[in-house]
Amino acid sequence: MSDVTIRTMPMGDLTDRFAAAVVAGDRAGLGQVLSPDVVYQAPGRSAVAGLHRGRDRVVEVLCAAAAEGATIDPAIVTETMVDGRRAFVVVLMTGSTALGRFAFEVGFHLQSDGELVVGVTEYSGDQYTADALLCSPP
Repeated sequence: MSDVTIRTMPMGDLTDRFAAAVVAGDRAGLGQVLSPDVVYQAPGRSAVAGLHRGRDRVVEVLCAAAAEGATIDPAIVTETMVDGRRAFVVVLMTGSTALGRFAFEVGFHLQSDGELVVGVTEYSGDQYTADALLCSPP
């Protein structure tokens, strides 16, 4: 028998903290829930699309600014689903561009090591609009 104690955070708490940080654009909050070796897959053709590795880079991409001329309203978490070390967070994005108002959902599939988020895969309900909204992260 080993004397090692493994501390685990309930995935529901981790999911709630991730969701709150994403909708608030809270860089420090995201940094607290992401593993130093987190991997994030962002879909599409925008400047932030692709595979991103490491906490700092993933925080930078998740908090990327809107493209010039676009306005994004405060995001709303519409659903969270948790199963073991996996979770799915659905966020409603609304706002406007020169072409008018938009509304679509973005889903984040989260994977945990029991303590922190180690993997994030994003799914967009309207990838064309999502690509048009994002510019290069700072």
